[in-house]
Amino acid sequence: MVRKRALYTGILAASLLAGSAAARAQEVRRAIPVDGGDQDNIPTAPAVPLEPFESQPTPTPAPVASPTPHPPPVSNLKLDNIPPPAPASTQQLPDKVQLDFANGLYTHGQAEEAAPEYEKYLDTYPNAPADDRESAYFRLGECYRKIGNVNSAKNAYENVLLNFGLGPFIGPAAYRLGDMCYAAKDYDGALNYYRKASVRLNDPMVALAAKFYSARCLEALNLPSEARITYEDIIDTKGDNPYREPSRLANAEILSTFGRKEEALTAFESLARDSQQPVVKVEALVKAGLINIDLNHPEKGAAELDKALAMPEIGDWKPIAQIGLLRVLYASGKYKELLDQYQDAFNSETPDLKPEVLVMAANSKRQLGDFSGAGDIYGQIIKDYPTSVFADEARYQQLVALYISDDPKLIPAIDAYLANKPDPTKSDQVTLLKAEELFKEGKYTDAAPVYASLENSTLTASYRANALFKLGWCYMQTRQPDLAVGALTKFVKEYPDSKMMPAALAQRAVAYQETKDLTSALKDFNRLLDDYPGVKERELALQQKALILGQQDDNAGMSQAFQQLLREYPHTAAAAQANYWIGSAAYSAKDYKACIAPLETARKMDKAEFFERATVRIIAAYYTLGDRDKLAAEVDLYNNGHPKDKVQAEVLRSLGKSYLDAKDYANAQKYLDQLTTRDEVTADDWMNLAKAQLGGKQYADCINSIGRYLDSRKDPLSQANGLLVMGRAQIEAGKLDDAQVSADKICSLQPEGQLNAQGRMLSGDIQVARGKYDDASKIYQSIAVIIDDPQITPSALEKAYECLNRLGNTGEASKVLNQLQTKYPEYQIKSSLAQ
Repeated sequence: MVRKRALYTGILAASLLAGSAAARAQEVRRAIPVDGGDQDNIPTAPAVPLEPFESQPTPTPAPVASPTPHPPPVSNLKLDNIPPPAPASTQQLPDKVQLDFANGLYTHGQAEEAAPEYEKYLDTYPNAPADDRESAYFRLGECYRKIGNVNSAKNAYENVLLNFGLGPFIGPAAYRLGDMCYAAKDYDGALNYYRKASVRLNDPMVALAAKFYSARCLEALNLPSEARITYEDIIDTKGDNPYREPSRLANAEILSTFGRKEEALTAFESLARDSQQPVVKVEALVKAGLINIDLNHPEKGAAELDKALAMPEIGDWKPIAQIGLLRVLYASGKYKELLDQYQDAFNSETPDLKPEVLVMAANSKRQLGDFSGAGDIYGQIIKDYPTSVFADEARYQQLVALYISDDPKLIPAIDAYLANKPDPTKSDQVTLLKAEELFKEGKYTDAAPVYASLENSTLTASYRANALFKLGWCYMQTRQPDLAVGALTKFVKEYPDSKMMPAALAQRAVAYQETKDLTSALKDFNRLLDDYPGVKERELALQQKALILGQQDDNAGMSQAFQQLLREYPHTAAAAQANYWIGSAAYSAKDYKACIAPLETARKMDKAEFFERATVRIIAAYYTLGDRDKLAAEVDLYNNGHPKDKVQAEVLRSLGKSYLDAKDYANAQKYLDQLTTRDEVTADDWMNLAKAQLGGKQYADCINSIGRYLDSRKDPLSQANGLLVMGRAQIEAGKLDDAQVSADKICSLQPEGQLNAQGRMLSGDIQVARGKYDDASKIYQSIAVIIDDPQITPSALEKAYECLNRLGNTGEASKVLNQLQTKYPEYQIKSSLAQ
């Protein structure tokens, strides 16, 4: 078997973030090359067709797949028995006559003649008995199958399943359809048909065959656990069972494939001991030997390989057994061990196998990075075995070794190789290698025409698709999106079934974005999302679709696309971006509660990109919602490491005033203080800051702040209010003379009314501070005479009462208290002077 080397794969992802529709429009103009999402498709690092000769028996992993199937071929199983014709007296109806005629031809193996007679019967007698029409459809399918008309046969079998749900030919028709799907490697389809057949067939042997091949399908679909269950069911089936030993062999193979080497070895050795089928015994011995070698039991493994080689049924297993040890070493990556042993193996092998041993040795040196040594052995193959298939491969592998080692001599070597005019197939392969090398070096301008030259080459469709896709990629890298659109459009048209189709649609969509054709870009992304639900490009498509909708001012659509991205790809690299735009869309829609959580997630996931933009919106949301404490926390978070003039003045003013009203003077001062260095500061900001500083016992700062207020507000009312705060601060600071000046000025500015009373109250407080309780009491009682205010008057009377008590004048104090309680019964008396 030829081991297919996978193409190197990769993808350049895009992160298209923006703060507005205009910003998004600018960002999506960046090119985002994408790959095909499969390692047999187009990579970021170039593709290299390392082993183009399908006939070359290169090393394969142990255990080696069976060269031939052991069970009877499905097509040899008899699924239909033609009943003898009915007596003549019952053959009066014309439909029966036509059907018997067709059946007669069918019975005698005249499939080509029988087919049109069955067609005639089915077309002419649509109302014939269902059982007869069912048998006719099935036998029509059998006729077409025997003469090689697969499509017509398949159509006939499908008619049985579609039109006759309970008939006797349902099982056989399902079996035949399973057979066809299996041959076409449509294992999903084959599995469904085989399973249906296994429960609808009357012949136990054919039902067993259906079950066996359903297990084969499960293996092909990479469902080994389900396959094992089916194989074990077959193994447990009693009686004549030609599928028992192949099932045991398959179960052992599954164990080996999944690394359960010891269990697999036990199973293979058991088969080798008691199998009644020589071909199964040979395979079991070879595989047991290979696994023993892999498990470091080389002597036991060698003995089992020798035993297999001694059997006349060794057949296709002979070369595998002879060089199995080397193959296992190579497939296991034990390149050094292989190089230690290959010379002895080379000396003992037959001439036709010697080149393969050399190829394994050269490939091992290449895998170990010894490209010079690999080149020497490739040279030996070219010299000593010039007519072998391995010589041409060695010439090619020399170029591959130069490619892998990034040898600067590669391009000249390729040009020299091509100058010798190799056959077109090889010439095209090496031309592709040249394009890949230029691509790998980032020489996209040079690589583009080389890829373009391969459009009508002898390369397989897969490699031609690869070249055309890479051509579009090169155009993207060289800032030629119009040409990229052309190349990728050609790819989409010519290779609609390619595995790279999702990558091509994604790449073309990006090219459309580069040309500002957002409508076409969105169409490609939507097509990718609708037609290819499981591909990795879907993530990119959802992201770019969302961004395009945002550019088109469809915020609701953008949000929905990003939400879908997060549902399907919760760990996407674009999660921060998606959350940011979801939150921004909610903010734009004035859904302030809904916007906060995604914005918080965005800044947490990508602080560098989204912290500032997200936090600004969160601040605005909490401000609008009136959530003071959360708003304050966001402002504090934002101010940490950012210029404080970034937060809107109104936000700070609102926080300061709210905390001041709540008598949380420290927080009030913190936010109001941030306004004082900004142009937006107002006289009221200075007033509120002074009040916060007064409440926080920052008296010197309070006096300074209220001075700034008084400097900017000259009207009598404002001056009086400011002086009242200043007087309080002066008292607390012990500046009683200054406080008296402030009190007197208040009364001068406001000869009557509340502010006059508050000025007098301030004078009384100054006298208290001086210890002059008699003077203070008189001032407080005078206030009660000149104003009847529900707050000021009872407070003045209470203070007078306390002063009189301090003087020991309890009689007068009782009168004042009685006056207070009589006139203001609702007033709650509190102590305003220190005891």
